[in-house]
Order: sequence, then structure tokens, then C-alpha cells
Amino acid sequence: MATKRPWMPLYIADFLADTTHLSSAETGAYLFLIMHYWTNGRLPAAEEAIQRVTRMTNRQWAKSRNILKSFFTEDWRHHRIDREIAKVIEKSQVNSANAAKSHVNGRRVAAKSHQVSQHTLQTSNPKPTPFSRSVAYAGTTTNFINQVEEEESSVGQPIPVDWMPNDRDLEMARKQGMADGVIQQQLLAFRAYNVQFGKRSHNWSATWVLWCLNWKERSSTAAGIEASGPFKPTEEQWHSTVERWKANNSLWSHKIYGPEPGQTGCRCPATILTAHGIDPATGLKSRTAASLTEAGSK
Repeated sequence: MATKRPWMPLYIADFLADTTHLSSAETGAYLFLIMHYWTNGRLPAAEEAIQRVTRMTNRQWAKSRNILKSFFTEDWRHHRIDREIAKVIEKSQVNSANAAKSHVNGRRVAAKSHQVSQHTLQTSNPKPTPFSRSVAYAGTTTNFINQVEEEESSVGQPIPVDWMPNDRDLEMARKQGMADGVIQQQLLAFRAYNVQFGKRSHNWSATWVLWCLNWKERSSTAAGIEASGPFKPTEEQWHSTVERWKANNSLWSHKIYGPEPGQTGCRCPATILTAHGIDPATGLKSRTAASLTEAGSK
């Protein structure tokens, strides 16, 4: 069932970098796919239905299906959108919790202010004394204390010593392909990370879900695994990507083209890197190497 999410975060620089190899029709089809995914939480199970989402003809789909599929996992999951949806859910839960607490605090402050007013009215001495002034200011002090308490709690709580994922949390982890042994390892890493960096959360189950959605990406980055998927860049696409990267490192699309030059597992042919003045072994650009040589001779 579709959920009510009227807006979708779109990181324009990342989107443009990831889709430089797509045609106009493929770019539009990819946008339709991620918007449908954001609204419904996933794509349809049948590929015929996925094709209808893209609004492509049979001929266009046959030509572009594998390129579009490279943005998703084997079961047409999109981990980045999953993470963004989880963030929205967690933020909604935090806002609800804050609203409920604000309502309770408001009632508590009103009750205490009423008590202070009643005490002031019952005072027999009409001339203010130091004691009566302190009573009169008690309502302001109470407001201040409550405000401080609310601000301190707005950042959440540290992870409890005895916190453990519940059955639903564990099921979410297994849906991300985590075996029981991996779950135990990730739980230890999850605890250590949040304790070491003093992380706080209003909902540790939601924070655990985000951790599970990211675990494959963290593992792939650490191991230097090549980008997966059936998409194989053509020689022209390699030349275009290397040329853009040489001008600006941030335009290298790791998701499609794998690790950048100089990193373990780089897929770009050495002949293409050399043609653009880039050392295949180190990833150093010709102008960088020249400037280092010039600096060393001074």
C-alpha cells in the first residue's frame, strides 16, 4: 500500500553524476522508477509492471532494461531510497514523541503556575516581601527548568546497556541478507560505534534498521568490491567518464563504474587512463604529477 510522502529528497549532484551515461529517455524512466519506489516503498514484483512504470515501449525497455537494472539489486531494491525512507519514518516518530512530551510538560507547567497563583492570593501581607517575591517568580523558574529538561532530551538517549533488537528488528536485518552470525557481528559493531562516538537516539530500533540498510555498502567499501550489475560501460563511456573525472574528482560514479583510478578494484582499462594522462597504478593525473616534480625541484 502506498504511503503519504508528498515530497522526495533528490540530491542533484549525485543524481547527475550517476546518470551521465543514460539517454534522455533512460533518465526519465529512472526518475519514474525512483518516484514510484519512494511513494510505494518498492517497485512492483512483475517486470511487466516495472516496464509500465517507466512508460517505455517494448523496444525501449529491451534496449535499456539492464542499464536501469544496474541501479537496483537483484530483487529490484534500491538501498539509498530505503535509507531515506527509514530516516523519514524515524523523524516522524521523533516528532510525535516530542509533541506528546510537549503536551505533557505544558499541562504540568499550567498546574504548577495555578498553584503559585493560589498561594500568592492567599498571602495575608499585601506588601511584597523577599519570600513572597520568590514565590511569585517560582512559575518562571519552573518554566525554565522544564525548558532545559526538554532541550536536553530532544537529542535522544544513549544506547542502553541492555538494548537488544526485537523480533521485528531481527526480521528486518534478515531481509537485508544478514545471516544470524552476521547479525551478531553487526550488533557488536553497532554497540561499539554508538558508545565510542556518544551517539543518541529517540528510537534505537529505527537506528538499528538504518544500520542494517547500510551494512552491505559498508562491507563493499571496506573490501574494495567492484560495482555489481550487468552494466558494462562502452569504450566511449569510459573515455567520457575519465575526462569528467580528470576535471573534477567528485563526478566519478562509483555505483556504475566501480572504484576510481588508483583504488583497489578499478575497472577502467589502463589504456584509456593512459590516453588521458593518468597513471593506472596510482591514479595520479599528469598535471598533478608534473606539479609534484616541479615542487620537488625547487
